[in-house]
Amino acid sequence: MITRVPTARDDREDPGPSARCPVCPYEGLKESDLGCPSCGTDLTALRRVQELPLALLSDALDLLRQGRNAEAILPAEAAAAFPSARPRALLALGDAWARLGDDESASRYWREAATLGMTPEVNTRLGYVADLKARAEVDRTARRASCPTAGCPDLGRKGRGNIALARMYGRAQVPLWRCRSCGSTFSGNRDHLLFRSRVSPAKAYEVMAGLLDGRSPAEVAAQTSCSPATVRRLGVRAFALGPQVVDEVAAGLHTPAAKLRRRWTAFARRSWELS
Repeated sequence: MITRVPTARDDREDPGPSARCPVCPYEGLKESDLGCPSCGTDLTALRRVQELPLALLSDALDLLRQGRNAEAILPAEAAAAFPSARPRALLALGDAWARLGDDESASRYWREAATLGMTPEVNTRLGYVADLKARAEVDRTARRASCPTAGCPDLGRKGRGNIALARMYGRAQVPLWRCRSCGSTFSGNRDHLLFRSRVSPAKAYEVMAGLLDGRSPAEVAAQTSCSPATVRRLGVRAFALGPQVVDEVAAGLHTPAAKLRRRWTAFARRSWELS
């Protein structure tokens, strides 16, 4: 859920009404004129109509600054009905929905604003949202990790808040975790099938799918163009990790995990084939 996003710029600069009187040909009107110097036409009502879009937009921005995000939607939608205020009103609508946790609606309004010339502002917002989601995913993954270092007071304990991201490494951008309790670092792939493996993820998961399907290591090696030693090494690694490896394989193959879990017991019984 997004809790804070950059806010639409509070630009109160009025582009100004037409310099020509709507009644007579006089073209010397100033923004401050409430009447036409030539024909005397009262322009008060016209000025109010011309100022309405910016007034509505200003109300929406004020509400956003106050954190009243749901209330800001109505004036922002009203301002968006006017061409002069529509681009900035769409930004404000996106900001409001983003703060309310509706990323889909926020992106829809922001992208429409981009088509109206607000591309830099929209890119800033979309980049912010992408970074926020990436950080949230890192935090979720960190809570599922545990320190494997012997002697650590939080050895094997998940969700303790002691695991933090040190950096990403390798072409696959694997996380390197740091344990705040003992100071050690360890790879995010440590408990994964691909830890210290040079086989591509797609190939490794294809190999495991073949083994889980009941085929022999020799058959899998021939079908995947891998060496028998590679197939056996991946099979042994999977057996050592246990049934949890099935979820990793299923995610890599975009296959329901339940389908593969049913095959794990049979695979485990045939582990002697991998020796």
